[in-house]
Amino acid sequence: MRVSQPHGIVGVAGETGELLDAMKKAVFYGHKLDQENLKEECGNLLWYLAAIIRSKGWSFEKVMSENIVKLQQRYPEQFSSDLAATRLDKI
Repeated sequence: MRVSQPHGIVGVAGETGELLDAMKKAVFYGHKLDQENLKEECGNLLWYLAAIIRSKGWSFEKVMSENIVKLQQRYPEQFSSDLAATRLDKI
């Protein structure tokens, strides 16, 4: 199935909501985190992300490698709240 960019973006939002709902049930309602559901929702999310990437003619590998470079610049050693606020990759 071919998915347009707007369809993919709305799909990502919906699947993210489903992931949040699963976490809400575990954290606030004391339910056990359903690992199979979590895996399924992650798969759905990845499917929509791949659809967006494909609709733009990009490769998943290129998007990921550019993101890794950005995060390495932002957090040269490891994540910290101070570095998150400073955004070294934007200076």
